[in-house]
Amino acid sequence: MNWRTASVGLSIACSLHEDPVLLIEGPDHIQVHELGPVDGPTLRLSDGSKPMGLRLLVPRREVAEVRPEYIVARGPGRTPVVARWRGQEVTWTLEVDLVTELRVTGVPSSLRPGDTARLDLSAVRSGRSVAVGEVTWVSSDPTVLQVQEGQIQAIRPGLAFVTAQTSGAAAMIELAVINEHR
Repeated sequence: MNWRTASVGLSIACSLHEDPVLLIEGPDHIQVHELGPVDGPTLRLSDGSKPMGLRLLVPRREVAEVRPEYIVARGPGRTPVVARWRGQEVTWTLEVDLVTELRVTGVPSSLRPGDTARLDLSAVRSGRSVAVGEVTWVSSDPTVLQVQEGQIQAIRPGLAFVTAQTSGAAAMIELAVINEHR
């Protein structure tokens, strides 16, 4: 009897299933200048799919809040936005820096030396009127035009810029003092 020896190779392939990695695509710092929905960075998985069951957390609710499909900017400030999925976490920062637009009103069409006028200032933020607060008024050339608390006085013919500053916002107007007789 002939016996042959045979070698049999056995290969077992095992793969450990690991969750894909949660990724953030886009900037990790978003700055917005208006209240409302925020276009944040894209959150995806390393396999290209959308993470189902993703949780977004915003610790500073006075700055932003989470809605079912997006984040809403609610007020000025800075807050981290945390995305959690299956034990993984990524964070980005949302900064709400509301732009205040200042408007100077009461600007005279012409001034002659000795004339006075009262300038007023209004402020609009995100389409709404807001309190102006303390204002600093400055003339670019006090020898031509002086300003104090919004009250202007023409001194001599020339050109001057008047700047009103408040809460990080500024508005500037150009005024000409002319030398015409009345």
